Amino acid sequence: MSAKSLPSHTKILVVGAGPAGLATGLSLAKHGVSPQDIVVVDRLSRGNNTSRAIVIHSATLQALDAVGCADDLISRGLKCTRFQLQDRSASGLISLDFSSLEPYTKFPFFLVLPQNITEDVLEEHAKSLGVKIFHSCTVIGMKTLDSGDALEISFESGETIRANLVVGADGA
Repeated sequence: MSAKSLPSHTKILVVGAGPAGLATGLSLAKHGVSPQDIVVVDRLSRGNNTSRAIVIHSATLQALDAVGCADDLISRGLKCTRFQLQDRSASGLISLDFSSLEPYTKFPFFLVLPQNITEDVLEEHAKSLGVKIFHSCTVIGMKTLDSGDALEISFESGETIRANLVVGADGA
């Protein structure tokens, strides 16, 4: 969807369509918030990002399993139960065995998966529920409206969205 079709208002605006923002929108929809009340925006065009993260840990997989995404992610990634860090002389500095988590989680491993694929899976799930996601939308300002119960978010395009709640998930 292009910036020209931004809605004029929403109950919840999530700024950032990376893993955190997409998981937020998806989780809200899965836990009872009407998808029509959720808008996710991102300044980057879809697929026009670099992968900044390649590992998904057990606890994150558990959270994503609760919203129906873990199996899709696992099917596209590489499950790893061991991690070893060595120095240049091949001396072992750190050795971790994630299989020791087996009694505590159904995900006793870490998943190696590029961030762009993680985002594709999360966006696909969010959109399937009806969450609206807009790319190429740069937020440039936010102010509280006189009523005090809403915010007005300004975009580089000149558009604005009125929202009751804004979630900042746009990274560092």
